[in-house]
This record gives sequence, C-alpha cells and structure tokens, in this order.
Amino acid sequence: MAENLRVSMIQTHIIWEDQSENLGYYGELLRRISGKTDLAVLPETFTTGFSMNVEELADDADGVTVATVKKWASNYQMAIAGSFIAKENGKFYNRAFFITPEGEASFYDKRHLFQMG
Repeated sequence: MAENLRVSMIQTHIIWEDQSENLGYYGELLRRISGKTDLAVLPETFTTGFSMNVEELADDADGVTVATVKKWASNYQMAIAGSFIAKENGKFYNRAFFITPEGEASFYDKRHLFQMG
C-alpha cells in the first residue's frame, strides 16, 4: 500500500451542455495524469455544466457518464469523484459519484439545493 495518497483536483472549463465534448475533454485530462494520481476529483456536473435543462441533459445511473467514468478508473488505475445530472423514476438529481479502479461505485444525491435548483 502506498504511503501517500496523491489527489488531483481538476477545476477547468466545462463545455456548456455538451456531454460528448466534455467526456472527451476530461478523458484526455485524466489520461495525462494517469500514473501520477490515486484520486481525481472532477468539477460538479462536469458533463454539462450547472444547467437547468435537466430533461434534455440528465443521464441514467447506468448511462454513458457512469460507464465512461468506470472505464477511466479502470484504465488509468485511479479513483474518480465528481457529479452529473441524473434522472431516476421521473425525478432529477445532482448526483455525486465515487468510482474505484475496481469498478465499485458509490452515489449521493445532493439534498440541499439552492433556490433555482
């Protein structure tokens, strides 16, 4: 077991409401730090930005966002945390995730949203 935990906080621009472009962009950033970090923390709602257009932008828990992050975690051997706009049973959430290199996933739905949320 490593003596030190290497954490990378990634705070950079988000391509507004463009899941595909953001997944490509953040995938490349994570590739560049692979082997140099144990945990990467992505920005809140990193795939879309903090949009209120949830009906169009939300992703299922087994959708492309989680599947892609699981692939990154495995390929780059790092845990990854962040959040995305999720939909479940007709409701929408700002859903945080923590995904390990082994593919284990934990989720938390933000409960105390600010007035617009």
